[in-house]
Amino acid sequence: MKLQIIIGSTRPQRVSHLLAPWAANEAKNLEDTEVEIVDLLDYDLPFLDEPISPQYNLNENLTQLPKSF
Repeated sequence: MKLQIIIGSTRPQRVSHLLAPWAANEAKNLEDTEVEIVDLLDYDLPFLDEPISPQYNLNENLTQLPKSF
């Protein structure tokens, strides 16, 4: 089995990059399992580089966005 552990946060205060190696080491104990860690920070995703989650960002442009849908 191939297993990818995806570090999905690219924010400066993320902690998932600390947990992924632990999860990978645990998964390596599974028989016939190949584990790979994929860090989205390694890819150019500028739309995910906000310092805080858009959910908590009171930026007016973001609050207006859902109205346009």
